[in-house]
Amino acid sequence: MPYADPEAQRASSRRYYLEHRDHIRERTKMWAQKNPEKKREYNIRWAAAHPDLQKAAVARWARANPEATHAAALRYRQAHPDRVSAQFAHWATKHPDKARLRVSRRRALKMVLTVGKITATDIAAKWAYWGGLCWMCGARATETDHVKPLAKGGAHLLCNLRPICRSCNSRKKDRWPVDTSRRAR
Repeated sequence: MPYADPEAQRASSRRYYLEHRDHIRERTKMWAQKNPEKKREYNIRWAAAHPDLQKAAVARWARANPEATHAAALRYRQAHPDRVSAQFAHWATKHPDKARLRVSRRRALKMVLTVGKITATDIAAKWAYWGGLCWMCGARATETDHVKPLAKGGAHLLCNLRPICRSCNSRKKDRWPVDTSRRAR
């Protein structure tokens, strides 16, 4: 006979589940092993109906299994490079500053460079040391230059940065070693 009160029915079902939890779980596990296609369909329907719960469950699993998460992400990136590239391109259009920073940091790591933390105060002190003048020709500096370019293995450290004017920076580009015959004395 059905309950007249839905709350009473829920309470009764909950009590039954708590009393027979191990048996119910074992029976459910056996059914899932015998019916993998139905279990998969059920999981897909449930995830579609409960997107927030699904997202939270996936996040919990990822936190509990970081090695498996990393391995799965790596396998996905290797299997679907075009999709990953398109996803990054879409994200980069929405976040251009973050994308530029991400690409430059990746490039530096890829080249196995030392990436130091440099503050605006450090740069200002370096410019003051050079008197705000280009380290190559002595003209008024407009940019900060990596003396040994990142592309040639230079590090992003304060000791590798100097003020430079636009024309010298354009002429120097990524050359290494640098011709300093025109250098200011």
